[in-house]
Amino acid sequence: MFEINETPECIEMVKERRNKELKLNEFMLSEKNRLAEKVDYYTPLLKNLRELAEKSAVRKEYSNNENGIYRGYYCPSPVDDLIIGGCRRGKLLKRITKRTNPDKEYLFDSDNRLVAVNSLLDWKAVRTEVLINEDNLVTGIDIDNYDNSIIKLSECIYDSDNKIKSFLTASVSSNKATRTKIDEIELEKYSYDESGLNEAEIISYYESDKVIENIIKKSFENNLTLEAKLGLPDCDTSYERYIFHHDNDGFIDRYKLINPCGNEEYKALRKVKI
Repeated sequence: MFEINETPECIEMVKERRNKELKLNEFMLSEKNRLAEKVDYYTPLLKNLRELAEKSAVRKEYSNNENGIYRGYYCPSPVDDLIIGGCRRGKLLKRITKRTNPDKEYLFDSDNRLVAVNSLLDWKAVRTEVLINEDNLVTGIDIDNYDNSIIKLSECIYDSDNKIKSFLTASVSSNKATRTKIDEIELEKYSYDESGLNEAEIISYYESDKVIENIIKKSFENNLTLEAKLGLPDCDTSYERYIFHHDNDGFIDRYKLINPCGNEEYKALRKVKI
């Protein structure tokens, strides 16, 4: 039988780690409530927001070949395609022909600001993300055009030099019978030095199934984990920190990942100046 080390040092270490996790969890739960209220606020305005974005557009761009990245070619995150395997921004199309089959349509206003993104299927917009620009905050409202509901929400905050400071995405529950519910949140926070992008912190919140967890706990009540014995609740939040290295030409070529499992160094999946 595997025996858990329950020395005072081990108990204190577990408590310290869990306290950090619980602080993150508390922050993300407050964000969850704030974002749910934001979804409720914008839901009655979706039709007007779409129409305003379309009226303000003076030019369009198209892209394809994206894979698994938010907003395709114009994804706000500077790190996703550096650290996530198979993640592609795709490419902008230089010209449109009868054979063109774009994935995304980007709408820009007279100030060259992105105001809407259409996700296309056979040239039909199945989803429309409307972007609301307010000073240093850009809010993205991703709308399912079939049932006119919000499926995702995003927030980008920029500094005075127009460098992105943070990028948040939240998934909205598809269960329309219940009050607005945020299922998942991911928050990326960035810092810079003289070389460019220096660090990224990624905090993720995932909705857990407490019913299943309680059943599992009860079934193993005679063989509780140390954390359960300490009365520490499960935490739905994960935290990772990335430190980026720039080569002599200023390109990011590798990074160090720091998380509770340890520190590992990796090669960047693409070389880019940020």
